[in-house]
Amino acid sequence: MDVLPIELQHEIFQLCLPPLFEEPEDLTSGNFHFLCCRQIFLDRCPFTFGAARIRAGLRLVCKGWNDIVVECPTIWNQLEIDASRFLLNPRRLYNLVEYSKAAKLDWQLYLGRAAVLYDNEEQDSAQIQAVMNIVRNQFPRIRSLSLFLGRRREDVYLKHLFPIAIPNEMPQLQYLSINSGGYRPIRETGPIVAPKLVTCDLHFRREGWWEVLTPLTLSKLAHLCLNFEGDLLKDEVEYLLSNCGNLQTLSLDGVVVSVSLIFPTLKSLSIHTKEHDDIAAFQHLDAPWLQSLTLEDCCETDSSRLLISRYRSLRELRLVKVNEQVDLFSLLAPLHFLHTLIISDSEVSNASLRPLILPQVPRMDTLKTLIIEKSPIGWTPSKTFLYMVRRHLEEAIFPPLVFNIWTDGHKFSSDNSSRVDQVGANHRVLLDLSNDYPERVRITKWEPIWRERSLTGRVSALKRKQRLATE
Repeated sequence: MDVLPIELQHEIFQLCLPPLFEEPEDLTSGNFHFLCCRQIFLDRCPFTFGAARIRAGLRLVCKGWNDIVVECPTIWNQLEIDASRFLLNPRRLYNLVEYSKAAKLDWQLYLGRAAVLYDNEEQDSAQIQAVMNIVRNQFPRIRSLSLFLGRRREDVYLKHLFPIAIPNEMPQLQYLSINSGGYRPIRETGPIVAPKLVTCDLHFRREGWWEVLTPLTLSKLAHLCLNFEGDLLKDEVEYLLSNCGNLQTLSLDGVVVSVSLIFPTLKSLSIHTKEHDDIAAFQHLDAPWLQSLTLEDCCETDSSRLLISRYRSLRELRLVKVNEQVDLFSLLAPLHFLHTLIISDSEVSNASLRPLILPQVPRMDTLKTLIIEKSPIGWTPSKTFLYMVRRHLEEAIFPPLVFNIWTDGHKFSSDNSSRVDQVGANHRVLLDLSNDYPERVRITKWEPIWRERSLTGRVSALKRKQRLATE
């Protein structure tokens, strides 16, 4: 290593770190698969932050490697910072930040995790201010910031991090995530000025809201995700959205809109409402170029059908937690340009899928891809489903579909599995179809999430899977 130029040494060590970002796809490219805003932010901008463990491992190899790591700024630009750990000695944070020199910074910042240090509230506030001043001094270099707010003096942290009286300018900021776990009102906190901000994810609970971004910053956002728990600050949210005129993707969770909003450049919209009736409020939203729509927990309502029918030029529709008896054929009838249907986290029935796979009357010829993703533990490809897929593939009378099935059947059909049952047998049939029609049948291995915590509940879910497999 010593014979290599120092720049090459730094580049080699930097390649040891996990990638933090993958740039979001160009939404004009025509690939609209999985474009909901939250997935763009979490999947493609994941804030993995495995850098600390790798840095420590490299430094322990030998003194030479330790010196290379210490002298490489880009190895130190990814940091997880728990502000409470530096309250007793803010100089430690300053020294840590100095390792990155002039490199752009990608930070996860935790505020309000630990208890206060002193009985004297004024003294405690002074320590918090000292730590926040060190963070503020790095504002010109921060490229991405993931901010987690706890429940212990988070208002004091924010008051010193984003004061009202001083401009909070972050000229390099491109990615911002704020997750507020607090319940007290946020006061004396000013907005962020970030002219290069591309993606923003805001998750608030109850009272922990403040005017996060200036209208000018909002006007340049391309991707926005809003998630609210507890009491909804309806007027504030509507004001925020009214300033987002250049959005390409928008994800709304627990947000209700009751005023007319126009998004002339919006390509992807994701909606999750707490009450089924809340979906009716989104009739006020106008997105003339919308091409991807995600609906969660509200697919069966008349309001959802009306909303879908408004966007007849949709190319992708993603339905999450669909009732097994939903009439998919009539739901999709108004969509004359639909290319991809994604059914997610749903125990969808064979009766619902049959009109799409084996249509008795002509359906839209534009539908090219059917994806069943992130299936719950109780769902598996049944005998009837596989029969429909095989017939669709073998008979040329049906408009051709590409199938992408997420399944955990591999756990039931492996050579070392002691469970030889219908789930495993069906999976082997699915594998055969994938081998015979590799361009038409794709299998994604999937580990379902156990929602049933009790043993009785899990046994019941597995029995439900077995019953479905035999249908």
